[in-house]
Amino acid sequence: MGVVAYDFADLCWLLAGGVGPMEAVEGSATKPSPEAHLQRFASAHFPEAQKTPDAVLWRARDAFPTFETDFLARRGSE
Repeated sequence: MGVVAYDFADLCWLLAGGVGPMEAVEGSATKPSPEAHLQRFASAHFPEAQKTPDAVLWRARDAFPTFETDFLARRGSE
């Protein structure tokens, strides 16, 4: 479990960069392979938000540093 994007635009650029949510959380993407059709989508809808997968992950983790602990704490209180 982990945060992978700040918003939908960043998620699109993460996927366009060839990194999926599982790879982002596990850090298992050794060499991302960009996805041309996802790059076209992200470019068409979010050209101003273009980022590398590393930049997407850095922004998300910086914005939500306690995501995992907050989620687990909330889940345990229900």
